Amino acid sequence: REVRDRLQASPATAEYGMPTVFTHARFSVRTLLHVGRNCFHPAPKVTSSVVVLERLVTPRAQLTPMFQ
Repeated sequence: REVRDRLQASPATAEYGMPTVFTHARFSVRTLLHVGRNCFHPAPKVTSSVVVLERLVTPRAQLTPMFQ
């Protein structure tokens, strides 16, 4: 869930950073489902999430050489 939290973070939160900015520039992010530890062998110490990235028709930011 840590990656999911970073992709869906709001500004001024600890999780907000470059992955959030770059992802939100081009995609809408939503959580599809959570996958429990018992679905894996060996069981990890974290809970996983499946995230859907939907490409925006109109990007929120211009693709400039600096942005690339």
